[in-house]
Amino acid sequence: MKRFEYIHPAGGNEFVSVKLTPKELEIASGAVGWCDVCKGWEE
Repeated sequence: MKRFEYIHPAGGNEFVSVKLTPKELEIASGAVGWCDVCKGWEE
């Protein structure tokens, strides 16, 4: 997700979302870091 300029996390339905940068999402979620779940993926 960090490769995107904005992320649109949503819940409930397609009308419930917010526009966040990866850094904003990290702060809002209280994350302690990132993990790579797509090792080997190429753009």
